[in-house]
This record gives sequence, structure tokens and C-alpha cells, in this order.
Amino acid sequence: MPQCPPQPSDIPAWVQAVGSILAILISVGIATWQARKAQSQTLFGIEQQRRADHLRSATTLIEIAKAASNVQRHVGSKFLSRAAISKAALDRLPFDMPEVLALERALNKIEIHLLPAELVTLALIVAATFRQFRIKVEMALDTHSQMDAAAFDDFFNVIMQIQESMRITVTDLENQLATLRQ
Repeated sequence: MPQCPPQPSDIPAWVQAVGSILAILISVGIATWQARKAQSQTLFGIEQQRRADHLRSATTLIEIAKAASNVQRHVGSKFLSRAAISKAALDRLPFDMPEVLALERALNKIEIHLLPAELVTLALIVAATFRQFRIKVEMALDTHSQMDAAAFDDFFNVIMQIQESMRITVTDLENQLATLRQ
């Protein structure tokens, strides 16, 4: 089949056809680029929101841990001698023990799965340390009259160790938060 050379009147139609095809290809390329850019921005926004949520959770955990440490020091200061323990056992610390119980509940309500992975172990340590403190205080209040000198010495040592453990854990939490903020 012989081909006819294009007529000069057909050239504008060919230019228009090629131009239309190029315009379609360019618009598909632009649409693809815009979709990728939008997806990238969405993922960046989600990551920023996740990071902000982690920082908020971490800051809340640290504030609760600091409050627990302060309550430990405050209540612990009422147990500096045998006589002080006996005196505290008479009224069972009506203003302090509710605070201890409230903080323990707050620590137990922390949603561990929402914390950054770096803080999970420290959050569990804070809760366990404070729980041990409460148990030890309640034991002393309940059994102070049966405790001998060795039991009192053990109580004083354990309370000091628990307070030191909480202080160290709070410091570790603050260091982790500083790392997360970078």
C-alpha cells in the first residue's frame, strides 16, 4: 500500500494531535508527582503527631513519677524512728495514705502501650517501686508493735532504698525525655 505524503493542510491536525498527547502525558506526570508529594506530607504529619503524642505521654509519666517520689519522701519523713512509726500507726496517716493510694492508682492507669518504647520499662519500675513503698508502709503500720530492732532497721533500710530507686528512675525518665525531644 503506497503512502501518500501528508498534505500541507494536515500538518496543523498532526501538530494538534501530538500536542494533545504530550499534554495528557505531562498532566499524568504532574498528577503522579502531586499524589506522591501529598502522601509524603501526610506521612510526615502523622509522624509529627505520633511524636507529639509520645512526648505528651512521657511528660505526664514524668510528672506522676515526680509526684510519687515527693510523696515517698514526705511519708518516709514520718518514719524516721520507732516512736514516729508507733505514733503514725495510731491514726494511720489519714491525710497521707489516701494520697499514696491515689498515686498508686494513677501509676496503674498509665497506658503502657501508648508510651514510647524507651519509657515502658521505666514506667513499670516506677509503678512497682511505688507499690512496694505502699506495701512496706502498710506493713509497718499494721505490725509496728510486733517489730523488733532488726525489723525496724530492715524497714528503715528498705524505705531508703526504695526512695533512692525512685529518685534514680525519675532521673532516668528525665534523661529519656530529653533524648526524645531531640
